[in-house]
Amino acid sequence: MKVFLLLRKFVNVAYRAQQMETRKFGEPKTRKLDNPKFKEEEEALRKRFTEQVKLEEARFRQWEQRVLP
Repeated sequence: MKVFLLLRKFVNVAYRAQQMETRKFGEPKTRKLDNPKFKEEEEALRKRFTEQVKLEEARFRQWEQRVLP
């Protein structure tokens, strides 16, 4: 178990060192390029989620009107 933890800590330190070499302090992480295979699916999910949020907001406003005369 101790060997695993030491190895994990070493890998973590090596990863941080690599990240510090590739980007400067305070610089944002680089985004991975969008995978075109999933882009349409992601857009559909985003649109469906937005519609659900709007419906829930409308439902809440109706409830609020009934509770607060």
